Amino acid sequence: MIPETKKRSVARSILFFGLMWALFFLLCILVRLPYFLSKNYWFDGDEAIIGIMAQDLLRTGHVPFFFYGQHYGFATFEVLSASAFIAVFGKTVYSLKLAGLLLHSLAIAICWKWMRLREVSFRVLVPLFILLICFPPFSLWASQMRTVSFLLFITIVFILESYRLTRWNLLLVFGLGVLLAYSQAMTFLFCAVFIADALFRQKKGILRTAVFFGAILAVIFLIQWLVGGERSAHDVSVSFGSAQFEQLSQQLRGFGAGFTGFHYFTMKVDEPLWWLLLSRLMIALLLLWTFLLAIRVTRAGRRTLLFFTLATLLFLVFLSCFTQFSPRYWINLFTGVLILLLVLTGRNPKFVKQRFQIPALLALLAFVGIFAGSKQRMHFADAPESEAASFNDLHAAVIRSGKKALFTTDVYLQWQWNYLYGDQVPCSSFYRFERTNRFTDRVNSQYSKQPASVGIIGIWGIFLEMDYIPGFNDERQQFGGKYYFVSDVKEAYIDHGREVMDD
Repeated sequence: MIPETKKRSVARSILFFGLMWALFFLLCILVRLPYFLSKNYWFDGDEAIIGIMAQDLLRTGHVPFFFYGQHYGFATFEVLSASAFIAVFGKTVYSLKLAGLLLHSLAIAICWKWMRLREVSFRVLVPLFILLICFPPFSLWASQMRTVSFLLFITIVFILESYRLTRWNLLLVFGLGVLLAYSQAMTFLFCAVFIADALFRQKKGILRTAVFFGAILAVIFLIQWLVGGERSAHDVSVSFGSAQFEQLSQQLRGFGAGFTGFHYFTMKVDEPLWWLLLSRLMIALLLLWTFLLAIRVTRAGRRTLLFFTLATLLFLVFLSCFTQFSPRYWINLFTGVLILLLVLTGRNPKFVKQRFQIPALLALLAFVGIFAGSKQRMHFADAPESEAASFNDLHAAVIRSGKKALFTTDVYLQWQWNYLYGDQVPCSSFYRFERTNRFTDRVNSQYSKQPASVGIIGIWGIFLEMDYIPGFNDERQQFGGKYYFVSDVKEAYIDHGREVMDD
């Protein structure tokens, strides 16, 4: 029997953890208000896919493992979180944003528990957690349901740093590590640093062998992912020649944008000059703080730094394999650096307390950075007006036209439309097979039965060369400078769209 006093203690501990999670969740929302209240506030196609998967879960009870249409990208946690908010608030953009921040704030709550176990003083905890909550690389990323990798990474390191590595704990670490590898393979590369470090702290050879074997499997999986079946999805090229160095040089130009979150897929977003300067100062301070902690670490800590350096070099090798300029991949390194700082802080609480001025300055810079959020955006096309308002105007025009289904010239737009309005008016690109054909089949069926009941929508400027077909430009309506709608659809438009996509 468990003593009553111990039961009450466990209950209080769980309650306190829940309250801290709720607090961090609220703070994560508040620091993103400059972006949420700006004209640039919107969501992208990947977020919408999660929303559609969550709708399917609520409708069918099926819990997915991967993103639709992929054999990678662990998505179960995001879908479960999104389905909960959709069930309460409906099919809104905020439901998706809150779902992402709920998972992100859980990771921060676990950090809090970890630092308290390490007896880090409140003098350090306050600036440290302001830094965590306002960390620039997560400014948009966390609300886009893309930080499950951060949650898994934090949980793994929390176990390794706070508890004895028993066989059951090792099994749990491996299980979470597999999920992390499928969630963000290059983030797992940095997580492997701390798994390997825990391995070398063990005296029993069986644990060392098991972890080392797991690390080898992880590297094999990562190489397979980069140069194997997903190459077309990620534009990977491996030549080990001058082209490799040119690709790395191209990726290095996105380092700063990757830190501030002022990027979208293959483009940079212009940063305010004041934040450009302050963010570079913040990067310099992070490096300085890491150095100061590094020179104070024990022999085990130096081993951790060595492993982390090797992981960073390997990360740069993998980064050089990507042919397209992609600042978003730097999130893996910044996640690793952040957790390395947490580990070194937890191992050196007294030293950090004596040098708390640097984390305090980092926290101040991170907090100031949230006011640049209104300038962030996440689309290739600029919107002179509110993106949400323009999209609503587009929807209103489609409803007035009486159309029963839509084709779109932008692949990602279909998912945004279908998440919000697909049950009412389904939308599809011109591909025959999509991530899910639930909407595609309905659009094609409607077009085959009643061609006049189908319209075309898209991003302004992305016309798949339909604008060269007579009549297309005359019928096209523009909304907010970003979207367009063609109500009177000719068979030539559909045939051309299908031909272009087939090519």
